[in-house]
Amino acid sequence: MSIYRTLKGYNIKSVTSDPSNSKEGQIWYNDTSNKIRVNTIKPAAWASGGNLNTARFAMNQGAGTQTAGLVAGGNPSNSTLAVAEEYNGSSWAEQNDLNTSRQMMGAAGTQTASVFFGGRLIPPPSAKNETEEYNGTSWTAGGNMGAARYSLGSAGLQTAALAFGGSPGGVVTTEQYDGSSWTSTASLATARVQLAGLGTKTAGLATGGRTPSASNATEEFTDIVNEVTSLDVS
Repeated sequence: MSIYRTLKGYNIKSVTSDPSNSKEGQIWYNDTSNKIRVNTIKPAAWASGGNLNTARFAMNQGAGTQTAGLVAGGNPSNSTLAVAEEYNGSSWAEQNDLNTSRQMMGAAGTQTASVFFGGRLIPPPSAKNETEEYNGTSWTAGGNMGAARYSLGSAGLQTAALAFGGSPGGVVTTEQYDGSSWTSTASLATARVQLAGLGTKTAGLATGGRTPSASNATEEFTDIVNEVTSLDVS
């Protein structure tokens, strides 16, 4: 049997547990498992998951994770739905419906603790300001948004959400949710719709969208900070 040292010119390091910061191509011997381990890079790829039970588009912005996702509402064909489905990493299961059918909602939180807000009802077209919270089983009404809108950006958690921009007309309005009510806060610098939202209620990111042309603008949101400053009076 060939000896690695004679082939490559150096010894394999012996460790009791796998290193946490190994590099591509690094080799080591794990004393605990009695195995030689190699760090290889697996290329990124998309793989097929389970199909939704109800085909649709224009749903909510993201809620949950890859193995515990949640979608609700949407548009199957010139109408709006209230259907909600949970994903477990392999398949979708239909859950209790939204109280108000709609599409193009903002959303924040996890599969078992999320908040959905705003959106659009068709026909006839109308912007919505309703907020609904999901606990993994049922939907309950939260405080209404100050401004009815759809195609908005969103970020945060069920009890600490951020909503910004949206239609109709493209707005700069930004609101924060505390788990029961919405409060207006600093406006976006650029009015836009269909934008992406990331981050938290106090540290959000708004990027892309339409103004009405495609936009590459990115804005960072920082919540009110109490800052003590000093004045030199000497």
